[in-house]
Amino acid sequence: MTKKRLPPVLLVSGNQGLLRDRRLREIIYGCEKSGWAVEELDSFDEIHNYLSGFASLFSGKRVALWKSKEKFDATMVKEFAKDPSPNLSLLFCYPGTPTAKSDFGKLVKAFPKTHSIFTKPSDFKLEEAAIEFCVAEFKLHGMVISGNLAAALVRKVGSDFGIVSFEVLKATELARAQGVTEIVPEILKGSMAVLAEASIWPLLEALENRNGRATANVLERLGETGRRNTMKVLGTLRATLLTCAQAAELHERGVSPKEAAEIVGSHIYRYQKTILPLARNWGRNRLFVLLEKLAKAERAVLSGGIDPWNTLVSGILSTV
Repeated sequence: MTKKRLPPVLLVSGNQGLLRDRRLREIIYGCEKSGWAVEELDSFDEIHNYLSGFASLFSGKRVALWKSKEKFDATMVKEFAKDPSPNLSLLFCYPGTPTAKSDFGKLVKAFPKTHSIFTKPSDFKLEEAAIEFCVAEFKLHGMVISGNLAAALVRKVGSDFGIVSFEVLKATELARAQGVTEIVPEILKGSMAVLAEASIWPLLEALENRNGRATANVLERLGETGRRNTMKVLGTLRATLLTCAQAAELHERGVSPKEAAEIVGSHIYRYQKTILPLARNWGRNRLFVLLEKLAKAERAVLSGGIDPWNTLVSGILSTV
């Protein structure tokens, strides 16, 4: 994406969220590095304004980004591409797999060379794909891991690319700290997150940033899985947040991370990368409020409440 003239239409799609979103970030970074201002739009009406000449009111090169599954006027986009403005490019991101008859699918047919698609493998190929991804991800960070060890990691944490990528990043940083480039079992053991915590890592990450929208999205994605395993989610969150509350208090008292990690019984790497950031951003008092919300949801489970999962979700969102 370093060309002075961008293609008039760029497309990104797929149900493999991590790779799709990574590609989108790469395109945005490349555009901005080349002097193109990227503007994310809320509706196709705003793109319609651009194509109707509204963009001429602005100076400089612009990329109009629209992330949606909604219907739109594909014909208008194709007409624009026949005689495009040299200072305008349209970037569409479809979070899923579009059908050929959809508006996005029509653009894919018209602009196949500028379409990047990332499709999640079928269930029986998912583990194999996750192992290959694991090896490639380590290579991306300048690390080497054997296929057998990568397979062991995937079988330990599951085939979700996001979780695998997170574990790769942790192991990579630990390896760099030790001055090595080969991933061996000892490094994985030292960097491995508690499995239950890894399974809800996206939720912890959203909470760490106190991002209400991201938290709501993660909880929505957990959906029925979370509803069927409310106590498991509660148990994992409670254990982690209690540690964070303790860490917040130690941080406020000026205790060093190394000493604090020993006090709370956490590996120093996990403490600095997961526990301490969340503790700092929330503070002890807010964490105790959140823990009270978890306790209310737990009581709803134990007392046979109608919808304990909804109690948990509403409790979390009310504190973010």
